[in-house]
Amino acid sequence: MQTDQIEETLKKYFKENEDNLIRVCEEQDLINSDDQYYEMYMLDEFYQDTKPLELLQRTFYGYDADTSNIDEGKYSEFNPNRDYFKYNGYGNLVSTDFKDYSDYIQEAVDFVINNPSEYEGEFDEEFNNIIKPLIEEQDEVLNDWI
Repeated sequence: MQTDQIEETLKKYFKENEDNLIRVCEEQDLINSDDQYYEMYMLDEFYQDTKPLELLQRTFYGYDADTSNIDEGKYSEFNPNRDYFKYNGYGNLVSTDFKDYSDYIQEAVDFVINNPSEYEGEFDEEFNNIIKPLIEEQDEVLNDWI
Protein backbone atom coordinates (compact mmCIF):
# COMPACT_ATOMS: atom_id res chain seq x y z
CA MET A 1 0.00 0.00 0.00
CA GLN A 2 1.40 3.38 -0.96
CA THR A 3 1.64 6.27 1.46
CA ASP A 4 -1.21 8.22 -0.18
CA GLN A 5 -3.49 5.16 0.13
CA ILE A 6 -2.48 4.78 3.77
CA GLU A 7 -3.17 8.47 4.33
CA GLU A 8 -6.71 8.19 2.93
CA THR A 9 -7.35 5.01 4.93
CA LEU A 10 -6.13 6.68 8.13
CA LYS A 11 -8.38 9.70 7.48
CA LYS A 12 -11.36 7.41 7.13
CA TYR A 13 -10.30 5.49 10.24
CA PHE A 14 -10.05 8.65 12.37
CA LYS A 15 -13.43 9.90 11.12
CA GLU A 16 -14.98 6.63 12.29
CA ASN A 17 -12.94 6.38 15.52
CA GLU A 18 -13.09 9.83 17.09
CA ASP A 19 -11.79 8.67 20.49
CA ASN A 20 -8.54 7.55 18.88
CA LEU A 21 -8.30 10.82 16.95
CA ILE A 22 -8.76 12.72 20.21
CA ARG A 23 -6.08 10.65 21.89
CA VAL A 24 -3.48 11.24 19.17
CA CYS A 25 -4.29 14.97 18.95
CA GLU A 26 -4.08 15.52 22.69
CA GLU A 27 -1.09 13.28 23.43
CA GLN A 28 0.95 14.81 20.62
CA ASP A 29 -0.17 18.39 21.26
CA LEU A 30 -1.40 18.82 17.68
CA ILE A 31 -4.21 21.22 18.57
CA ASN A 32 -4.23 25.01 18.28
CA SER A 33 -4.82 26.51 21.74
CA ASP A 34 -8.20 27.98 20.67
CA ASP A 35 -9.43 24.52 19.74
CA GLN A 36 -8.20 22.66 22.85
CA TYR A 37 -10.92 21.20 25.07
CA TYR A 38 -10.58 21.12 28.86
CA GLU A 39 -12.47 19.28 31.58
CA MET A 40 -15.06 21.63 33.10
CA TYR A 41 -13.61 21.25 36.60
CA MET A 42 -10.43 22.95 35.33
CA LEU A 43 -12.25 26.29 35.25
CA ASP A 44 -11.47 26.58 38.95
CA GLU A 45 -7.75 26.22 38.26
CA PHE A 46 -7.74 28.54 35.26
CA TYR A 47 -9.64 31.33 37.00
CA GLN A 48 -8.62 31.06 40.65
CA ASP A 49 -6.87 34.46 40.56
CA THR A 50 -9.38 36.11 38.24
CA LYS A 51 -11.86 38.78 39.22
CA PRO A 52 -15.43 37.43 39.20
CA LEU A 53 -16.55 40.07 36.70
CA GLU A 54 -14.02 38.87 34.12
CA LEU A 55 -15.20 35.27 34.45
CA LEU A 56 -18.83 36.37 34.20
CA GLN A 57 -18.04 38.31 31.03
CA ARG A 58 -16.23 35.32 29.49
CA THR A 59 -19.31 33.15 30.09
CA PHE A 60 -21.79 35.86 29.06
CA TYR A 61 -20.05 36.38 25.72
CA GLY A 62 -19.44 32.66 25.33
CA TYR A 63 -22.00 30.04 24.36
CA ASP A 64 -23.01 26.39 24.55
CA ALA A 65 -21.83 24.56 21.43
CA ASP A 66 -24.27 21.68 21.83
CA THR A 67 -27.46 23.76 21.72
CA SER A 68 -26.38 26.73 19.59
CA ASN A 69 -26.91 27.02 15.86
CA ILE A 70 -23.93 29.10 14.82
CA ASP A 71 -24.81 28.97 11.11
CA GLU A 72 -28.07 30.76 11.88
CA GLY A 73 -26.48 33.10 14.44
CA LYS A 74 -28.43 31.57 17.33
CA TYR A 75 -26.38 31.11 20.49
CA SER A 76 -27.39 29.42 23.74
CA GLU A 77 -25.90 30.40 27.08
CA PHE A 78 -22.67 28.84 28.30
CA ASN A 79 -23.58 25.75 30.34
CA PRO A 80 -21.24 24.91 33.25
CA ASN A 81 -22.95 21.51 33.57
CA ARG A 82 -21.29 20.26 30.38
CA ASP A 83 -18.25 17.99 30.46
CA TYR A 84 -15.84 20.29 28.62
CA PHE A 85 -15.08 23.86 27.77
CA LYS A 86 -12.85 25.61 25.26
CA TYR A 87 -12.20 29.17 24.20
CA ASN A 88 -13.57 30.90 21.15
CA GLY A 89 -11.37 33.23 19.13
CA TYR A 90 -12.04 36.08 21.58
CA GLY A 91 -11.12 34.20 24.77
CA ASN A 92 -14.73 33.63 25.78
CA LEU A 93 -15.91 30.26 27.08
CA VAL A 94 -17.69 27.63 25.01
CA SER A 95 -19.30 24.66 26.76
CA THR A 96 -19.86 21.21 25.25
CA ASP A 97 -20.20 17.51 26.05
CA PHE A 98 -18.21 16.51 22.97
CA LYS A 99 -14.65 17.10 21.86
CA ASP A 100 -14.49 17.82 18.15
CA TYR A 101 -11.03 17.57 16.63
CA SER A 102 -12.24 16.76 13.12
CA ASP A 103 -10.31 19.77 11.81
CA TYR A 104 -7.12 18.05 13.00
CA ILE A 105 -7.46 14.75 11.16
CA GLN A 106 -4.70 15.69 8.72
CA GLU A 107 -2.31 16.56 11.57
CA ALA A 108 -3.04 13.22 13.28
CA VAL A 109 -2.58 11.33 10.01
CA ASP A 110 0.71 13.11 9.32
CA PHE A 111 1.95 12.30 12.81
CA VAL A 112 1.06 8.60 12.51
CA ILE A 113 2.63 8.32 9.05
CA ASN A 114 5.86 9.86 10.34
CA ASN A 115 5.80 7.93 13.65
CA PRO A 116 3.95 4.67 12.95
CA SER A 117 5.39 2.71 15.87
CA GLU A 118 4.18 5.34 18.37
CA TYR A 119 0.67 3.82 18.37
CA GLU A 120 1.44 0.27 17.28
CA GLY A 121 -0.82 -2.04 19.29
CA GLU A 122 -2.49 0.91 21.04
CA PHE A 123 -5.80 0.89 19.20
CA ASP A 124 -7.52 -1.96 17.36
CA GLU A 125 -6.59 -4.52 14.73
CA GLU A 126 -7.92 -2.35 11.91
CA PHE A 127 -5.53 0.44 12.87
CA ASN A 128 -2.60 -1.97 13.19
CA ASN A 129 -3.32 -3.33 9.71
CA ILE A 130 -3.32 0.21 8.29
CA ILE A 131 0.05 1.15 9.78
CA LYS A 132 1.71 -2.26 9.31
CA PRO A 133 3.31 -1.33 5.94
CA LEU A 134 4.70 1.86 7.48
CA ILE A 135 6.25 -0.05 10.36
CA GLU A 136 7.73 -2.62 8.01
CA GLU A 137 9.22 0.17 5.90
CA GLN A 138 10.60 1.83 9.02
CA ASP A 139 12.14 -1.48 10.14
CA GLU A 140 13.78 -1.93 6.73
CA VAL A 141 15.33 1.53 6.93
CA LEU A 142 16.64 0.81 10.43
CA ASN A 143 18.09 -2.55 9.34
CA ASP A 144 19.78 -0.94 6.35
CA TRP A 145 21.24 1.73 8.59
CA ILE A 146 22.63 -0.81 11.05
